[in-house]
Amino acid sequence: MCLSESIVQCYLDHELSTEMRDRITVHINSCPMCRVAFTKAKEEATLVESALALEMTLQVPTDRLRARIEAAILAASN
Repeated sequence: MCLSESIVQCYLDHELSTEMRDRITVHINSCPMCRVAFTKAKEEATLVESALALEMTLQVPTDRLRARIEAAILAASN
């Protein structure tokens, strides 16, 4: 494979400049090995995203915990 896994991941995560994305797109379309690697990485990313979809829609427990701690501190100071 010509492209590193980290570059493919950055490509999938939209972390590259437009110019770099364009160059990688051209490469993926012309290189069978990189196309296979890209397809596999995209399938894996889709699987992870679908597995975590519910978790991503829930309120982060840290926010609730912080609110409870702040309320307890406020109540203790009165």
